[in-house]
Amino acid sequence: MPAIIFAIDSLLGGGAEKVILTLAAGFAEKGYKSHLITFEPGCDHVLPDHLHLHVLDESHCKGSRTRRLVTLASWFDQKVEEITQQDGHVLGVISSLTFTDKVLHYSKFPRILFCIHSHLSNYWKVSEGNFIRRFKRLRKLKKLYARKHLVCVSYGIAEDVNRLGIQPSSIRTIYNPFDIEKIRDLSQAPLSTLLPAEYLLSVGRFKHVKRHDRLLRAYAKSNVSTKLVIMGKGSPEEEARLRRLVLEWDLKEKVIFLGFLPNPYPYIRHAKALLLSSDFEGLPTVIIEALICGTPVVSTDCPSGPREILTGDQSRFLVPVDDEDMFSQKICEVLQSPPELDEYSLARFRKDLIVSHYEDILLSLAKLPSKKQSSQQSILSS
Repeated sequence: MPAIIFAIDSLLGGGAEKVILTLAAGFAEKGYKSHLITFEPGCDHVLPDHLHLHVLDESHCKGSRTRRLVTLASWFDQKVEEITQQDGHVLGVISSLTFTDKVLHYSKFPRILFCIHSHLSNYWKVSEGNFIRRFKRLRKLKKLYARKHLVCVSYGIAEDVNRLGIQPSSIRTIYNPFDIEKIRDLSQAPLSTLLPAEYLLSVGRFKHVKRHDRLLRAYAKSNVSTKLVIMGKGSPEEEARLRRLVLEWDLKEKVIFLGFLPNPYPYIRHAKALLLSSDFEGLPTVIIEALICGTPVVSTDCPSGPREILTGDQSRFLVPVDDEDMFSQKICEVLQSPPELDEYSLARFRKDLIVSHYEDILLSLAKLPSKKQSSQQSILSS
């Protein structure tokens, strides 16, 4: 079997990192030789069996920003050549996250899938600032993904790509993969930290887009006695800001900061509900993980992802992004009248199904004569 190469900024936390590791494990289980290339050392995750990790440390690059990207792309191509000589054939590369996409934009390897995990118009702030800034951001964005083969992890992201006027060679929506049985097994592990018998849970990196400030305000307004556990990490400055807000709103006795844990699933399973307060997402991994663990979710109806996941009775816990009053009401409601969880809806996220979709695309790309000849050809359904 040939090799598959996955490329991502780093393995330091985050949902996209989990997605890549799950995909790599799925390909390895099918007999492929899975390789993962990162551009920053360090790892917050347990690596799956038979995954070969290679680190091309971006900090060793010198020169202008563009020169560093070109240098890293050259290092990447050299590593691909080494893997090709070792394994005989590389079927394709799957790139994730913006920095890695920028590096691989300069790669000479012909079969790269660029996996879009986030709502690009929000991430790139194409609607903010003066006209010149917006124009420059959009021009860079279009150049980055023009004539590339794109995989969007939600239909909302694919719609955003089309609205922005990006012209890829191909575009397809494929949901993120989840090893449902493994997550449920891991969720049976004992809690390593003593927590209250009942608690609400937030899981996510401390970044502005996650809007922990909105979460804390809505939680304070709800006035529920159930404590709030916040799991995640970020910059010391951002964590300090959140802790100041906890004190400001008199929540010191009700909010628990748990930090990052490699196995969050027991904590998710025991929570009364998962709360997500983001301004925007791609396909929020933690919502799907919560449903797999049997835990209901209250989430902002942000672009994109939550609306595609929380269907049926679960959709009544989607909240307009800026409506903190409704968010607080839904916190109360989910404790009193949780939604009926739809087991059938989880089947679309099964790892084996998603891996097969990626495999089909890579096999199709392998049949194209060259990157240059196929740049205007769409082989995938949009």
